[in-house]
Formats: sequence, C-alpha cells, structure tokens
Amino acid sequence: MKNCRLLLALAAIMVWTASVSARDDGGPKYKAPPEIVPTLPKICWWLYMDNVPNTSEFNIKDCGNFYNHYCPGLVRMKLAEREKTIAARMQHLTQAKREFEYTLHFTEQFPECSVRTPAKMNLERIKFQMDMVKWNVRKR
Repeated sequence: MKNCRLLLALAAIMVWTASVSARDDGGPKYKAPPEIVPTLPKICWWLYMDNVPNTSEFNIKDCGNFYNHYCPGLVRMKLAEREKTIAARMQHLTQAKREFEYTLHFTEQFPECSVRTPAKMNLERIKFQMDMVKWNVRKR
C-alpha cells in the first residue's frame, strides 16, 4: 500500500512537472529562414534559436501542451508573402491555416491562452488572403 502511494505521488509529480514547464530547452525544434526568425514574437524564438532564456517574456502561458503550431503558422504566413507564384503562395497559406486551426482546436480548453486571440486574427487574415488570391486568379 505504501509503495502504491509512493508510485502515485511520483507519477503526479512527473505529470505536474511536464505540464508546468513551458518548454524544453533541448534546442531549436523547427526550421525557418534566418531573416524571418527575429521578426517573430519572442515567444516563438525558442523553437528556432538556441540559448533563449526560459523566462516569461519568451514563453507562451496557460495554453496546455499543443499550442506549438502557432509559431510555424506565423512562419508560413511570412513565407507566403515572399512567394511570387500563386501555387506556392496558396500552399503556404493553406499550411498556415492548418497550423492556426490546430492551435485553436487544441487550446479550446484554455480560454486564457495568450495565443488564442492572435491565432484567430491570423486565421481570418489568411482566409482573406486566400480569397484574394483566388479572386485574382479568376480575374485573369
């Protein structure tokens, strides 16, 4: 009985530790063009750069565990702006749209999540841009 309680306490501590830590500092997880990374919000830097401090200014808060698609969505938006061909622009916009939808879906249980409002706004912006690209294609 005592061993069971000890195991449960240990498991609870491990789960709590994983949920409290805003990130792991194992180094960059994602790739982005180096000129785009500094233009991202500071909360995204740890995904793309080494040695980013683990302080509140560089962390996403109150979002659970599946918020990390927000930053790649921003990168895709910036890549879409640079594209010259319609097909490549639409591909980046479509992927950015998926990233923001993923973020919004998996943060529904966290209404105070700091990236929910910007993700919603960027999702609407992407939808508008996709409509404009489609409209320009039909216009030609």
